[in-house]
Amino acid sequence: MHRPGSMNSHYYPLEEKARLRALVNYKVGIAIMSWLAALWLYANEPLMSSRFAFPILIAQCFMTGIYIWGLMDYARSKGYSLYWALVGFLPLVGLFILIVLPDRWGEQPEPKMKVSKASW
Repeated sequence: MHRPGSMNSHYYPLEEKARLRALVNYKVGIAIMSWLAALWLYANEPLMSSRFAFPILIAQCFMTGIYIWGLMDYARSKGYSLYWALVGFLPLVGLFILIVLPDRWGEQPEPKMKVSKASW
């Protein structure tokens, strides 16, 4: 059964759209800041980046997962399929593609209510 706001439904109330957009800001922002910190660490501290290369790599893979998760929320908030988040594997280009996509949220159909006959 489809409920508004569930993963299987394509109808999201306005509150759900606002909540998704707020989550996107946190997830994508944290991921981009961690990528920049890793880049700075690699460029300015060669001894630190060589000594802790494996933990930094694991952390960046985790942050990439959070970034893709944020893009999934962004695609949902614009009315698109979750598969549009896969363009996020093109790091900043994928985010730009999702930003320029038109918002289809207003084109979503209203959910249909099933009414059963009441038996007295």
